[in-house]
Amino acid sequence: MNRAKNFFQFKYIKPPLVLGLITTIMAGLLIFSSLLIPDTSGVLTDALRDACVSTMGEGEFEIIDDWEAAGLSIPKPDSVDFLIMKDDDIKQIAFIITANGYKSPNGIVALVALDENGVVLGVVPVEINDDPGIGDRVRDPGFLFQFENKFYQFSNWDSSMNVWDNPLTATSRGATPIKDNEIMGITGATYSSQGVADAVNTALIVHQALESGELKVHEETKTGLLTTLFVILIAGVLTENFILVKFLGICPFLGVSKKVSGSVGMGLAVTVTMLLATAVTYPIFFLALSPLNIPYMSTVAFIMIIALFVQLLEILMKKFIPPLYETLGVYLPLTTTNCSILGVTLLNVNRGYNFGIAMFNSLCVGLGFFIVIVLFSTLREKIEQSDIPPALKGTPITLIAAAIMSLSLIGFSGLGS
Repeated sequence: MNRAKNFFQFKYIKPPLVLGLITTIMAGLLIFSSLLIPDTSGVLTDALRDACVSTMGEGEFEIIDDWEAAGLSIPKPDSVDFLIMKDDDIKQIAFIITANGYKSPNGIVALVALDENGVVLGVVPVEINDDPGIGDRVRDPGFLFQFENKFYQFSNWDSSMNVWDNPLTATSRGATPIKDNEIMGITGATYSSQGVADAVNTALIVHQALESGELKVHEETKTGLLTTLFVILIAGVLTENFILVKFLGICPFLGVSKKVSGSVGMGLAVTVTMLLATAVTYPIFFLALSPLNIPYMSTVAFIMIIALFVQLLEILMKKFIPPLYETLGVYLPLTTTNCSILGVTLLNVNRGYNFGIAMFNSLCVGLGFFIVIVLFSTLREKIEQSDIPPALKGTPITLIAAAIMSLSLIGFSGLGS
């Protein structure tokens, strides 16, 4: 009885209570400040208006958020950010669509304008968050001109696979198009070129759905799902490794990796925390923050949730695994502010993963963290036993070894793209 009483002493619950109080105050201040800022949703920005005029000509433009209230035949699909209607008429409309870039998921936002027959009037990339200097090349007028007068061909719809089997495709490395559905991609910006093509494909399919009243949604096949899982696995472990590529979680990586035993414990703790945090933050974001139109609260809310899980892990580890608790030392509570844990929770919601894919992505990222920190700890143990020049002993040789490990992953870049 006394042991249970001591276990739940106030000193154990004081840190999360204080952190929760601070977070609540910060959340209240953010909500109060948001109430003071005028709502600009549904307001056409100058950039969007210029894009509409350049593709559809002068007129009155209106952003349509509620498609059913506007009398459209289908509800707004998730693949479309919003629709812009000209002169309160469906004859000329523009879709704002977000597509993937090179290493930037959702890195391209394009306006695709179509006439009443579903023929492309023009395409304008209104926002590029892709690689600087490379992604911007898709703004080239010659490239964008290729999309004009393209249209959706229902005969190319494969009903057995429920997918449009002849979508617009950008050629790689600027190769000359051979087929009717091919667009000459920009050399050095193939992924960004395909991102624009994907945005146009989405606009064509959604416009056809407005005509027919039925939106044909691509259903992921078993092969497609396995491919997606494989790409996420490769990205989490190798090509987008949080430590060596994204440089997240460097503090425990350098601090705990002196011994293999400590690295194994930290790797497991981070992985478990990632999974638990994702399991809670994902539904909170999509069931609470997003419907209430306060997604900006995600960072504050996620930090509080992560802090609570880390505190719980610390209490359990101190009670049941004292040696590991002593090994991790100050780096265990530092997991609260471990940017890799916060990063994976934000990444899952920003990329629009479903819950299952989000959990799998968190597992893969945790696996990548675990593998790297354990391998690095074995390397540091060997370095400690080696004859190192005095000037390089300690932190210098540690950073050099970490840099070489990071460079070793360059050979995997592009794998699983």
